[in-house]
Amino acid sequence: MTRDDADTWFAQLAAALGPSLLGGGAQLLFDRPWLTDTAAAGVPALLNSPGDLFGLQERPLSYEAVAALLLAVGAGAGLFHHGPVSLSRRRQVEGAAPRSVADVFANLARMSGPAESQEVRVTHVVGPEGASRFVVEIPGTESWKARSTTNPADLKTNLQEISGQESAMRAAVELALADAMDAARISPGQRGVPEVLLAGHSQAGIVAVNLASDPAAPYRYSHVLVGGSPVSRVEVPESVHVLALEHEQDPVPRLDGAPDLPRHHVTTVGRDVSAEVPADLHGAQSPGRAHDVGLYSRTGALVDASRDPVVAQARARLEPFFTGTATTWSYEATQEPTP
Repeated sequence: MTRDDADTWFAQLAAALGPSLLGGGAQLLFDRPWLTDTAAAGVPALLNSPGDLFGLQERPLSYEAVAALLLAVGAGAGLFHHGPVSLSRRRQVEGAAPRSVADVFANLARMSGPAESQEVRVTHVVGPEGASRFVVEIPGTESWKARSTTNPADLKTNLQEISGQESAMRAAVELALADAMDAARISPGQRGVPEVLLAGHSQAGIVAVNLASDPAAPYRYSHVLVGGSPVSRVEVPESVHVLALEHEQDPVPRLDGAPDLPRHHVTTVGRDVSAEVPADLHGAQSPGRAHDVGLYSRTGALVDASRDPVVAQARARLEPFFTGTATTWSYEATQEPTP
């Protein structure tokens, strides 16, 4: 979600609720981000309450089961459609590899194709030692409509990824990576050799960690870089190194209702961005602006320059993906919409 997307969403909500009411609620959520954790964690309990009261449930609904239930309801109502995914290569650029964490998020901020499709970028990096590596950049949610459009980065993908189901965006990423490896003359039998860095903002971060956690994945997903993504619940294999950036005032990473548990292969970098989010005309700071991908690029620059030993080590693991000659392919992904 870009800053413009967040501003548009809050403007529509303000028109419905009244700007003063919305502004007060937004500032409360901005100042007390833990409220999002409480609300997210309480949703399964709220839905389980009637069953618990009347003894109708043998097992309570989990967070993932709630997302699956919403997905099933949407599909049953004819809103969500599970159609095929199509991918087309838009362009090829030489020497366009990201050179830092900040560059990755800056690229994600610039990646915006037509409203009816979603862009995915794959970069083939050949390091000084001659080894091939790949960087896959995936933007966040583009469509919040309660129905399937031609853009696969939609609400349906959010629910599928949260519930552990394969989404259209996950399929699009693997189609793009397969085409890029073909273009790089890597045979199908060698596709599991090159290391792959998956990078995503918001929804795309969930797509990335779920891909990297798939034991049947045909690729060597060795590193994941995410910003503003609710990924605490995903059991990422120890062979995958994850660097997750989270703004304290951003509600989106908190939507999984789970704490960031210490894991030696997962490094979470939190940052207070209250001083960088301006107030609106009503004097309120929007949590949506704390989720802005451009702001995550600035946080990425701080990570690049950090002397904290834990952060510096996590950043150093990504350096091979930022060093060498590069070729980048840009793809346009679409899905079959609801009829």
